[in-house]
Amino acid sequence: MFDFLNHADSYQKTFWYIAIPVTLFFVIQMVLTFSGLAGDTDVDTDIEVGEMDGFMEYFTIRNAINFFTGI
Repeated sequence: MFDFLNHADSYQKTFWYIAIPVTLFFVIQMVLTFSGLAGDTDVDTDIEVGEMDGFMEYFTIRNAINFFTGI
């Protein structure tokens, strides 16, 4: 099934080794989103968590998966 990787150079292998698992995570994320299981939940807690400011506000696992899917 992956015989083409035997003849690929290291540059192409690197991209394939990144693309295959990230694509699988993307498909799982997409299925969970469309089924309604990936949404936010409403849980009441008494824990004070500060607001995330700056860069960490935009860096999420979902954004990282979408970024690596685009490579």
